[in-house]
Amino acid sequence: MPLLLTASLAAAGAGFGLLALAMERHRKQLLPKRPPWAPGQRGLMRLVGALLLGGSFFGCVGVWGASIGATAWFGLLSVMAVAWVAVLTVVALRRR
Repeated sequence: MPLLLTASLAAAGAGFGLLALAMERHRKQLLPKRPPWAPGQRGLMRLVGALLLGGSFFGCVGVWGASIGATAWFGLLSVMAVAWVAVLTVVALRRR
């Protein structure tokens, strides 16, 4: 059970990370020396990011069942979203 929850947390974090990297502004923040992504790469990162978020949903549902798992998934997404907001904010402040 803890392994599945850890995998769900990691999948949600990676999914949000890929969604952030697919955006030009956040790519410039996190990878300033890298040239812009090709349009196909951005689309692929969005797709894989969404699939990872969906995979984290199934991990939570697998542990707790449908009703509690869906609620826990929203909590997990909230935690990971706040973590990525903090990372992006710290990176932006250090670059000033």
